[in-house]
Amino acid sequence: MSNPETANELQMPSLSGLDANLRAKRLLGRIMGIHGLPTARGLQIADGFVRLVEKTIIEYESARRELISFMADGVTANYFRAQDHFETCLQSLHRAIL
Repeated sequence: MSNPETANELQMPSLSGLDANLRAKRLLGRIMGIHGLPTARGLQIADGFVRLVEKTIIEYESARRELISFMADGVTANYFRAQDHFETCLQSLHRAIL
């Protein structure tokens, strides 16, 4: 019989390979003068985009973790937390796309 966690991972891949420290790297780049745009508005837009992408990754991973816990243990609180994280993930992704 297959491991339920392995089966869930196949259907919901981990994004752990993506960097979840984007804001810190963005800030460091700004301090070093690497990530500078010519206008203040351009900086705001770029910083906001990086923040939303990082938030999307973090929320997806949190939702995935809660859903795997729910599938393994059947605790409904994990299912509800997964819903909350998915909602925030999709809202952040939508805002980043806009």
